[in-house]
Amino acid sequence: ANGAGMQGVGDVTLTAGPRAFIPAELATPLERRVATELGLSGNRMLPRLPIDAERCGNTENCFWRCATRVALEQVMGEPRPDLSLADLVSHLRLDFARLRRTVRLDAEALAVLRAGKADRDSAELEAIKRRMERAESDSKELSRANDDLLGTVTRLHEELKEITGSRNEAEEELVHARRRVEEVETELERMQSTLNVASLKQEVTEENRRLDQKLLHLERVENTRIRQEALEVALLVGARRKKKKRVSTRRVVR
Repeated sequence: ANGAGMQGVGDVTLTAGPRAFIPAELATPLERRVATELGLSGNRMLPRLPIDAERCGNTENCFWRCATRVALEQVMGEPRPDLSLADLVSHLRLDFARLRRTVRLDAEALAVLRAGKADRDSAELEAIKRRMERAESDSKELSRANDDLLGTVTRLHEELKEITGSRNEAEEELVHARRRVEEVETELERMQSTLNVASLKQEVTEENRRLDQKLLHLERVENTRIRQEALEVALLVGARRKKKKRVSTRRVVR
């Protein structure tokens, strides 16, 4: 977010930062956005921004966002590119809470010593030391749990990236498969058309063959009939010749 008194990156000037907290339901959209970035969106009270604060149009590459991250990493003592801004704030919040508990317990122990009650209240001092040790152990356990949680979040992000990549690959394969199915269907249609043409040609050839056989049969029947008629004519002519010959012979004998 840019303040009204913000100048160029090389000449950094900030207006007054958040001075108070306000109920979440009364927060402005920009104040809710800042709370979300810092992991505070679930709180009832949110940090209040100056009334002239403005939204930065550079989103992730905003100078103030980068400067805030660098400042938090300087406080942590090491760069943590694996953590989001909200995770950095959460991590530092746990560290400071642990330090505050330690300081408070140390102050209590020091107060006991200064009051000269160390000898008389050794049992109380021992109890304070035990509480300090317990608090230190709890702090370490919370720190380990926080690190485990951050590791789990990072692993889930990586798994989500892998799943997204696998899904994209599957979608590409599905597109290729559909395209291949369309090509196969087109080829099958072409083959079916070719098969239909071949089947039609075969039917025509078979019909022509039956017609040829029918014509051949008719031709044979016709030839048989002609030969039969020719034979009958020949027999008739022969019979007439024999008849004429007998008549001629009878006339000669007379």
